[in-house]
Amino acid sequence: MLACPALFAGRLRRGDNADVALAACGSGETPGEAGAANRQELPARTAARVSTELIAGSVAGMAGRFVEQPFDAVKTAQQTARFPDGATSLTATARRLLASDGFRGLYRGWSAPMVGAVFETMGIFAVHSALKERLSPDLSELQRGFLAGAGAGAVVSVVLAPTELIKVKLQCDPKGATYVSARHCFQHILARHGVRGVFQGLIATSAREIAGTACQFAVYDYALHAMTAHAGSDTAHPPAWCIVASGGLSGMAYWASLFPADVLKTRVQAHGVSYRAALAAVLAQYGVRGLYAGLGSALLRAVPANAVIFLAYEHAKEFVTTLLL
Repeated sequence: MLACPALFAGRLRRGDNADVALAACGSGETPGEAGAANRQELPARTAARVSTELIAGSVAGMAGRFVEQPFDAVKTAQQTARFPDGATSLTATARRLLASDGFRGLYRGWSAPMVGAVFETMGIFAVHSALKERLSPDLSELQRGFLAGAGAGAVVSVVLAPTELIKVKLQCDPKGATYVSARHCFQHILARHGVRGVFQGLIATSAREIAGTACQFAVYDYALHAMTAHAGSDTAHPPAWCIVASGGLSGMAYWASLFPADVLKTRVQAHGVSYRAALAAVLAQYGVRGLYAGLGSALLRAVPANAVIFLAYEHAKEFVTTLLL
């Protein structure tokens, strides 16, 4: 029996066109008609995928920021040595912070980071997904996750640096003596230091995000794939416990990758000094150990925060996909 001529025509060209030709055989369309229809659907599907990533990322960002904000307040207090009279440990700093500012103090200055978290998480997931699709399939899951994560971290650094600058300034001014709001803080920095001042700490932020996000997604992708396979579940629909466990591990990998960069970033943003001056001050006061001030708080928050982020992302993505795709 003769095969459909369109199928042979498709196989003479690239492999992906063979699918179009095969579809044309069954529908009675010519290959040209089927290809035109396919090209018309492609922009719509691409837009739907991007929208899905952005919506799911924004939901994940808000959920994660709410969980991690109190831990971040303690970390900032540790890194800036706000309570130098012996209150440097995680528990001691947390107690002093609560006694000084109350529970509301733990969420002081969180409006700017919340906005930043939404754009950060949207950008990270969207860029990571886009880059990962374009990487060679010959690379391992670990390698693709690492490279796509590094690219995503580089992109979102530009958004994170200004929002984290405002967050640090507000957390170091708990009584509102200098800044009455995040907007006032932004206007104050812009008026005194210009646009360049708004991006203070960008170098350290970029270093932390590139290294951290690369490790985060590499660990998440690898762990999720391994756990789902071990559980005997469909990799397209991993169990919730696999997402939670992989997310927690990925968060720890993020912070453990290049934590000293975060310490220097916080010092530079809090005190307006150079990186060299910040490094010299930390080493002179605390030694090398000072470059890891706040690491315990960061790792402690990493597990629940990233578990929530990835769980919210995966479920929101699945829900939005059913609506748009």
